[in-house]
Parts: sequence; C-alpha cells; structure tokens
Amino acid sequence: MSRTFLVGVRGESHDNDDGTSRQDIIRRMRTNEPVQLKADPTNQHDRWAVKVLTQSGEQIGWLPSDARDADALLKGEPIEAAVHAVRGGTTWLKRLLGKKSVGVVLRITKGDPDWGRRAQLEDRARKVDEQ
Repeated sequence: MSRTFLVGVRGESHDNDDGTSRQDIIRRMRTNEPVQLKADPTNQHDRWAVKVLTQSGEQIGWLPSDARDADALLKGEPIEAAVHAVRGGTTWLKRLLGKKSVGVVLRITKGDPDWGRRAQLEDRARKVDEQ
C-alpha cells in the first residue's frame, strides 16, 4: 500500500560543490517533474542524509531531518518523488516584491520494501562504519 506526502527541500540557497547554482536549477524545474532521492551514508556530517537530485543528477538540496527517510531508502523501499510546487521568486511580481529565492515542495510516494536492495545497501554502510 503506497503513502503520499508533501515535504519542503532544504539547502536550496547553497551552491553545489561544482559551483552550479541550485537556485538556477530550481528555476528550470516544473510541477510533476520527477526527482531522485539518494541516501548518502558516506556523508561525513550526517550518515542519514538524503540528497535531492534532478533526473540528470544535479543536486537541488536535501530532505529535511524531520522528513528524510534514508532508512527507507537503505531498506530498498520504492520511493518516488516529484516536484509538487516551486515557491518563491519565480514570477516578475514576486521578484519585484523581493521574494527572489525559490524553494521546492516535493510529493513523495512510498511503496513496499525491496529487501534484497536493503541488504546490499546495509553492507555498503557497514563497510563505511568499519573505516
């Protein structure tokens, strides 16, 4: 049985490590555009971090700590995510009113776990823990 919920992306105002602007990437995004959620168990700051990426692999931010589901991703649960809305300075009027930065609200749908994938990803995380 699938479950659907909405969640805001965090960190959209930061630039990516390669210097690309997440704001510029988000301004090109459209409602219902699929995105990727990628658990980052090797993240040195937070092993439960979940990246939000465009289909072409450009990072637009992170799932917030109260909504991220790295554990579900590591368990191999099928999770689909798409842009529900782009908020903020996306129109000339909003930019004129000073709302220049944009943010993304995702629609996330979770299905039942794929236990085989979970075992593979747990092995990978365990190797990182042992380092």
